[in-house]
Amino acid sequence: MDLKEAATKFVAKTISNVAVLDRVPINAEIELKTFKEGTKEEYESYIATIEGNEFYIAMSVMGQIQEFIADMPGLKAVRVKKNGEGLNTRYVVIPLTGD
Repeated sequence: MDLKEAATKFVAKTISNVAVLDRVPINAEIELKTFKEGTKEEYESYIATIEGNEFYIAMSVMGQIQEFIADMPGLKAVRVKKNGEGLNTRYVVIPLTGD
C-alpha cells in the first residue's frame, strides 16, 4: 500500500468520554493506559472498550462505581453525567437498575 492509499483509508483514532453514553455496562473491558499528550508529565487513565470504541473513564467515576458495586453487587450498568470543563469537570454516576 502506498502513502496515498493509506491516507485515503486512514481513520483517526479518538477516545470519547464515557459520559456520552446512555448506558455503561459494569462488565465493560477496561485497561489502565499511560498518556503524555499536551502535558509535561505522564498520567494514567482508565479506558473502556464498548462496542469497539474507546471511552475515557475519570478516576472520580471509578471511585463512585466502586461504592455502588459495594452496596449493589448485582449492578449491571450506570450512567455518567459530566458538568464543566478542564479542572472544573465534575461527574455524577447514576446506577441503572433496569435491564
